[in-house]
Amino acid sequence: MARTQEQQAQAASVFATYKAEIDKRELSNTDNYDKNILTLSSAGLAISLTVFKDIAPHGQTAYIWLLYSAWILFGCAILATIFSFLISNAALRAELEIAHKYYIEEDESVFGKISLKSKVLKWVNRFSGVFLF
Repeated sequence: MARTQEQQAQAASVFATYKAEIDKRELSNTDNYDKNILTLSSAGLAISLTVFKDIAPHGQTAYIWLLYSAWILFGCAILATIFSFLISNAALRAELEIAHKYYIEEDESVFGKISLKSKVLKWVNRFSGVFLF
């Protein structure tokens, strides 16, 4: 369905607002969630290393496998967070491309579509939180 000039101008305005919001979220996302996961997992790793090295008596660690498991999970949380840095901005750009197709190119078939990168990002962020706890 072709839009009138007025509808197209309104769609362009909505797209510009959407783009500005995506740009703000891109900066915010990069700063907040990932920073917190990295901080918590790095702190947990540092504290557990300190406990293992300086506090726990050597040779008397009955549940050493729990410590090793915690280190692996902290490492996985850090890696998942770093990976999310790589895909978060790409996911936002993919969503912006979908919005451009809908609002500017008038492609109604993309309405409500979520990019694969956004789906992957959602799961990577979930895994980074799960690895932390």
